[in-house]
Amino acid sequence: YKVAVKEEMDDAVRLEPGVLAIYSVAEKDRPNSLRFFEIYASDEAYRLHLESPHFKKYVATTQKMIRSRKLIETVPVQLSAKPR
Repeated sequence: YKVAVKEEMDDAVRLEPGVLAIYSVAEKDRPNSLRFFEIYASDEAYRLHLESPHFKKYVATTQKMIRSRKLIETVPVQLSAKPR
């Protein structure tokens, strides 16, 4: 699963201008429970991501590996990062 996640995330960030960041973390006490934090330039960028070939490949590849999926939509309050 983690191989498929890494490939999809790398492709999304590299190929999609509207994908600003994607982070994946595993829960410390439940390493098979992953959480994702994704930042898109717009709602349209998110919709385009869902239709991208690499995302569709990820969904098909991992379909039987995922027990549950829950989308929690958020509104940015403050996003801070060190300048590159």
